[in-house]
Amino acid sequence: MLDPNVTRAISLVGLGIQTALTLLLALLFVVLSRAGTERRYFTSWKRAWIGLLAGLLALCVAFASGSHPFVQRGLNLVYQVGKTVFFLELAVGAWMFAAGPGRKPSRRTIAIPFFLVVGLSLPFLGSVERLISVQAFLAAPALGWAAWLMATTPAPRRTASSLVASQTLAAMAALWVLYFVVEMTRGAVPTTVLTWQYVFTGFNSYIDLLLETLLAFTMVLVRAQDAQRELVAAHDALEEAHTGLREKSLQDPLTGALNRRAFDEGAVLAAGGGGTVVSLDVDGLKPVNDRWGHEAGDALLKHFATAMKAQLRDSDLLYRTGGDEFVVVAPGAEAERLSARIAQALTNVAELPASGDHPAIPVVASWGAAPFASASDLAGALRAADGLMYEKKRAAKVGRRTRSGILPAVSSAS
Repeated sequence: MLDPNVTRAISLVGLGIQTALTLLLALLFVVLSRAGTERRYFTSWKRAWIGLLAGLLALCVAFASGSHPFVQRGLNLVYQVGKTVFFLELAVGAWMFAAGPGRKPSRRTIAIPFFLVVGLSLPFLGSVERLISVQAFLAAPALGWAAWLMATTPAPRRTASSLVASQTLAAMAALWVLYFVVEMTRGAVPTTVLTWQYVFTGFNSYIDLLLETLLAFTMVLVRAQDAQRELVAAHDALEEAHTGLREKSLQDPLTGALNRRAFDEGAVLAAGGGGTVVSLDVDGLKPVNDRWGHEAGDALLKHFATAMKAQLRDSDLLYRTGGDEFVVVAPGAEAERLSARIAQALTNVAELPASGDHPAIPVVASWGAAPFASASDLAGALRAADGLMYEKKRAAKVGRRTRSGILPAVSSAS
């Protein structure tokens, strides 16, 4: 059997090292809890380390001072309170982490096990060993529950760090069961087992120190990964919002077609491989506005755009470039086939249904199409399509749908 004085010296050195490191960990958690967004679970873990530090400091003073028994019992009470806070706040923090942001338990519920453990400890304040036995009644289930919560946290918050924290908490729970067995069997087992008990008792501070250091390290990683996940989510949301705003800035709010800005910024890029451009003008918009109001004119434009989009491919782009002016850029489309689709669309488009403010209004449009061979030809092709469209507009009578006009391919040399 080891000399009890040697065992006590080993234990005191371990307690001093454990207290010093706990001081550093408590300071680390205080600093991190004030940095960045507040996380309730991490604040609870901060309280846990502060509670452990207070308890260990009281125990160090009690061992080192050899003070009056009354003072000794008071220091032991502080030690018991600090350790109780440590176990409870670890479990509470794990619950808040698993439950997600905005969730926190009732402090009244937490107070029940706190006062229960402290009350049970009062008759044993003269013996640290008995206090440890009382601690085990809280430590084992609290740490085990915290381990289960960290292991079953829903994705994506469940990470490798949270799983390691869960395993560490489970190891600490098992260790406290072992502490309880050792204390309860002290003096009631064979001498050979007592040797093992003395060794275990002398080195328990070092075992606690190892597991607590690992737990603190994984808790910091859990917070870092949680912050990184939130940062990535915020970045994705910001990018999505930016994309949405960008799309809205390029979209005509009335018809849903792309607007003039979208045409100026992107039409050339879409036209890189050649295709056909179509210029369209809704006829009779001004008389509709004058007679039945701008709401009727807006409804006519929206109805026209919807009918046109139904006849276009996904790769074809419909732009509203003016009040009643539209442009279609169809990459890779042959002029004749596209002209046939446009003509069919204008032939089949239904009248704008009557409403309380106006009767049914026929949809009449003038248009012209011209092919282009490359992006540099797009501007020339659009001018040619505009020319055809205006010729048709001049030749057409009100209410008559026009037929297509097609020019030969426009080249950059022309």
